[in-house]
Amino acid sequence: MRTHKFSAKVKNGTIEIPEQYRAQISELVNVILINTPSEPAPDLISRLLETPLQTATFKPMARDETHGRFH
Repeated sequence: MRTHKFSAKVKNGTIEIPEQYRAQISELVNVILINTPSEPAPDLISRLLETPLQTATFKPMARDETHGRFH
């Protein structure tokens, strides 16, 4: 089994095999696709800071309450 690594753009659901590999590749192949996003997805904390969850019953804890929870 041979492996070939290359980058390609998907066009209408197809991936074109580069010319230099076509003679070596025929019939049945196994394909693993690794999608490279255009920009990294924001992490959860960043997303929550940008768009905080809104709840009707939210009440921030007082400083004493936050420190007293772990004693």
